[in-house]
Amino acid sequence: MSSCILSLTVYSVSPWWHSVTSEKDRMSVQPRIAPLLSDSLRAAVLTDGRPLRQIAAQASVPVSSISRFTRRERGLSCHAMDRVAGVLGVQLRPASRSP
Repeated sequence: MSSCILSLTVYSVSPWWHSVTSEKDRMSVQPRIAPLLSDSLRAAVLTDGRPLRQIAAQASVPVSSISRFTRRERGLSCHAMDRVAGVLGVQLRPASRSP
C-alpha cells in the first residue's frame, strides 16, 4: 500500500445567493484562502487505482456513499472520511507557505 500526503490547494465557492443551479456549479472553483479537504480526499480516491468496492469494504463505508461522494452528490461524515483516508494511506499536513 502506497502512502499519499495531501498537498491542499485553495479554492473558493460562490455564495448560495448567486444564481447557481446545482452543487456541481457551486463547487466550480476559484482560488481562495482555505482548501476543501473533501476535494483532496476525493482526488485521492479517484487516483488510487483500486475499485471503489475494495476501498469501501476496507473502510467499512457503504460503496454507494463513496460513489456519491466521488460524483459530488453527497458528502462523507468526518468518521467515514477518517476511515477512507486511513485505507488510502492519506495524511493531512499543512501546505507549504510562501512569504
